[in-house]
Amino acid sequence: MPDVKTHFPGFLNRFSIRNPFYAHFLSGLPVSTSGQIPDIALGESPEYPLSIWLNPAFGDRLASGSPEAFQLLEHEAIHLLLGHFDRKPEYSNTRIYHLAADLVVNQYVSAVPAGAISINDFPTLHLEPHREIGYYYRRLESAWEAFLRRVAILGDRETLDHPFTHYFLSAYPAMDRHRFWPGPAALQAYIERRQMAAIGKLQDWLRNKTADALAGLPLPVRDSLEALQRGFNPDIRWKILFRQFAATSRRSTLRYTLRRPSKRYGTTPGLKLRRRRRLFVGVDVSGSVDDRLLAAFFREIHRLWKTGADIHILEFDRVIQQRYRYNGKAPETVTGRGNTDFTPVIEAAGGPNPPDALILFTDGLGAAPVVQPATPLLWIIARPRNSPVRVPSFPGRTITMEIP
Repeated sequence: MPDVKTHFPGFLNRFSIRNPFYAHFLSGLPVSTSGQIPDIALGESPEYPLSIWLNPAFGDRLASGSPEAFQLLEHEAIHLLLGHFDRKPEYSNTRIYHLAADLVVNQYVSAVPAGAISINDFPTLHLEPHREIGYYYRRLESAWEAFLRRVAILGDRETLDHPFTHYFLSAYPAMDRHRFWPGPAALQAYIERRQMAAIGKLQDWLRNKTADALAGLPLPVRDSLEALQRGFNPDIRWKILFRQFAATSRRSTLRYTLRRPSKRYGTTPGLKLRRRRRLFVGVDVSGSVDDRLLAAFFREIHRLWKTGADIHILEFDRVIQQRYRYNGKAPETVTGRGNTDFTPVIEAAGGPNPPDALILFTDGLGAAPVVQPATPLLWIIARPRNSPVRVPSFPGRTITMEIP
């Protein structure tokens, strides 16, 4: 029997050719095996908040590139993208919730696996196509309650002929496929851990895709993609991404210290690991940035400074107007108010003593820089809340900052 873990990387590569968008969310996930699932699934494992689960007997179909295997993985990826793992409290009936989730997803997979549930399986309910999970949950829940009342009146004989019997009372493979779905806490940990990488890869992917390619995605997936561009998940605030970027952009150095003996030799001086974060923070002071927006910029800069970062401010419009080390107090006034040019501030971060990272606070109203950043670069693009999302094609990573 082929080893399922050995064949999965090659299978995932072939899957990425067929479904590059969905593959972005699955690449890098750890792989676990269990005989409790029928084939392939996503779910929480003891070591990781989200893993790809494989049945050990599934290796043959992975090795052969079975079309069913591609369909099943696409099915699970759409569940993840549509947020079905985060079950809301009002969906109290587990079986009905999983049935409703599959009714949604099976309308959008490129090909439905054999035996998959369909809205056509419930002809008496007259289910509308392409509706959200809440719609299908409520319709199925009402039908289930009516079914139970009918059983109580007519007895067990009628249940054998009822169309709901198969899905509500019999074994349903999807229930086993969903058995390891993560809870809200594990899903939150997965999102926060992989947030920056996912957004960076998505933006690279989107820049190379035409409108026709995006139009080929299911409408609910495109809606989720818009939410992802606003911050990967509407429930995850952009500030988390900002602080994650700043926290990981740091250097480590070794220095001698008399306070810590060497662990190897027991003598002094010993070595101590010193971590530091020296950040250049560019603040757009052009004419399109008003005082309210500047105040919002410096509130976030102050929160970052309180984490221990060494912050050097570069106020700029078409040139760098002021440079200073931030000491916990925002300036009372700023100079500038001209047009915007991002090139000077990016060039300043590439000098002889470069920072660990460059963060730019701006409204994004300016031409793309003509130079490439020499250090990690994060753009904080401010926009009014509920306004259309327009992410400029700037080098580096981009986060939109909603302003009330």
